[in-house]
Amino acid sequence: MLIIGGGINGVGTFRDLALQGVDVALVERGDYCQGASGASSHMIHGGIRYLENGEFRLVQESVVERNRLLKIAPHYVKPLQTTIPIFSTFSGILSAPTRFLTHKQGKPKERGAFLIKLGLSMYDFFSRDGGSVPRHQFRGKEKALAELPRLHPGIKYAATYFDASVHNPERLTLDVLQDGEKAGIGSGLPGGSARASNYVSLVSMASADDSAGAVLLRDELTGEEFSFQADVIVNTTGAWVDLTNAAMGAASRFMGGTKGSHIVLDHPELLAACGGREIFFEHTDGRIVLIYPMGDRVLVGTTDVEADMAQDAVCTEARSTTSSTWSATSSPPSRLSAATSSTASPAFGRFPVTMTRSRASYPATTASSEADGKPPVPRPPKAARPPSYSH
Repeated sequence: MLIIGGGINGVGTFRDLALQGVDVALVERGDYCQGASGASSHMIHGGIRYLENGEFRLVQESVVERNRLLKIAPHYVKPLQTTIPIFSTFSGILSAPTRFLTHKQGKPKERGAFLIKLGLSMYDFFSRDGGSVPRHQFRGKEKALAELPRLHPGIKYAATYFDASVHNPERLTLDVLQDGEKAGIGSGLPGGSARASNYVSLVSMASADDSAGAVLLRDELTGEEFSFQADVIVNTTGAWVDLTNAAMGAASRFMGGTKGSHIVLDHPELLAACGGREIFFEHTDGRIVLIYPMGDRVLVGTTDVEADMAQDAVCTEARSTTSSTWSATSSPPSRLSAATSSTASPAFGRFPVTMTRSRASYPATTASSEADGKPPVPRPPKAARPPSYSH
C-alpha cells in the first residue's frame, strides 16, 4: 500500500497498517505535519459544533478519538477547560431547528443560554466513557465573574465544558510515524515493511508501459523521478485530495476551498485574563471565535475564507489576518483596539474579556493559515535535506 500525505491522517493510517503487518509506504512532499495538522487551532475537539447540524455520528467518532488521545498521549494532549460567555437566554431558538432539519442551511444566529445548555448536555452524553473529561457546568453572571473577573460585564451566563488541546502537533505526528516504522522492523523486507519518506511528491500515474498500479514519484531535493508500484493507494492529502486525485487521472469534487487563519499574540494581560482557559464565543452572525493560552502566548482565531487549493498555504500578512480575525467580534458597546506591528488596526467591541486599559497593544508574533492537507505540487527550492525522523 502507498499512502500519499504525511499529516496526522496519513501518518495515523500508516501506523495502523504497519501494526497489522501490512507492507506500507508513505510519501510526503514537504515536512511531515506541515499542513493543517500543524497550522491548526491546536485543538483535539469532540465536534461540539456538529451537534446543531445533526451530525451525531461524527460527534461520537470525534469524542471517542479525543478521549483515546487523552489516555494514550497525555504528554501531548491535555484537557482544555473552555468557557462560553453568554449574552442572551433564548437567542437562536427558532433558527436552530431549521438548520438541524435542513442540514445547516440558512444563516446562523447567535445562540442563547437555552440552546447552549441543550447542546452541552448532549455533548456530555456523547462524552460519557468513565471520566476522561468532567461534565459541563453552568454559571450565572455573579458566579461567572467571580471565577473570571475579566469576562465582559454584560454577560448573563457562562458555560464551562472540557475539550482537549495539543500544543505540539508536530511531535505527536512524528511519534505516531516512528511507531509505524518500528512496527515494520523484522519483517524480512529491506528497510522493513513500513517505510516513510518526506520530500517525495506524486507526479502522476506511471506510463502505460509500467506495471498496473504504478505511480510516478519525484524526489523534491534532487528532481529525480521514479515509478513506484502499489496494489492500493490511499490519498490523505486533506483539502487537496481532489488535486491529488486529478494527478492520478481520477477526477473528483470532494472538497471546497476554505482557509482559517490564526494569530498568536504576546500579550501578558490577555493571557492572564483567560485564566488558563479557552474562551469560546461567537459573533452575532454565528461565526465562532476562540482565544486560549499557548505557553506564554495567546492564540486567537479563526477566519473562514475562500482559498485557492492549487496554491500553498502561507503565513498571512499581519494586517489582513488581524482584521479578519478581529472583525468576528465587531459589535458595540465596549471598544478595544488591536494593533499588530506597524500596521493600522480595526476597533472591535463586545469582546468577551475586558481589559484595564482603554487601548491595548497586541503584537502579533506569528500568523498561520490552516488548510487540510497538501497538494502534489509545486516543488520546494532545492536545499540540503532537513533533519527528519525518516530517511
